[in-house]
Amino acid sequence: MKNLIEYSYITDGRLNRRVSSVIKSFISDCEGKYIKVELSQGKKRSIEQNAYLHLALTILKDGLNELGNKFTLNEVKDLVKFKFLKADVYNELTGELIGERIKSTTELTTVEMMVFIDSFREWSMHTFNIYIPSPNEQINLIK
Repeated sequence: MKNLIEYSYITDGRLNRRVSSVIKSFISDCEGKYIKVELSQGKKRSIEQNAYLHLALTILKDGLNELGNKFTLNEVKDLVKFKFLKADVYNELTGELIGERIKSTTELTTVEMMVFIDSFREWSMHTFNIYIPSPNEQINLIK
């Protein structure tokens, strides 16, 4: 079973060309098969998520630096973005895959931000044994 999740702004009643061509390609690959189509409106990341992201990245930076590194916060942010926020880049006219880019966290919806943070929290623990508490744990620590 193939799944496709794409995010796009709607402009003049249309998806952007890259997403449109990706969807057309997916539909073509599913010719003669039953598919489910689901559309939903995404929300941009929240202020609380942004604050937690900054805190989680700081914890990761401090942990990595305790292991003998000298990372800045921006370097750690770039590191996790490179690992977890790669996106394919397509030719808008042909739909051909032409490369990859790194998404900005400002592009993420609240759900995408949650997945991004959970992914690098898990990676941090499994790869470096650096524990980043969940947002609820942080709230309890602050009180």
